[in-house]
Amino acid sequence: MSNLKITQCEGDGQGSCRMCEDNGKWNREWMCFLYMIEGYDGCYCSECVEKIRRDKV
Repeated sequence: MSNLKITQCEGDGQGSCRMCEDNGKWNREWMCFLYMIEGYDGCYCSECVEKIRRDKV
């Protein structure tokens, strides 16, 4: 099982989940509710972080 390094995004205001945007889903979150995953570009919502974790197993 690979360990993903997941950290909370920093910044003020709102941002979008990269995976949701790529899949055509509108997603706007406060930056404190978005996460960065080492080795992945952009920020991700908690739902997409869980999907990525499941896919990496």
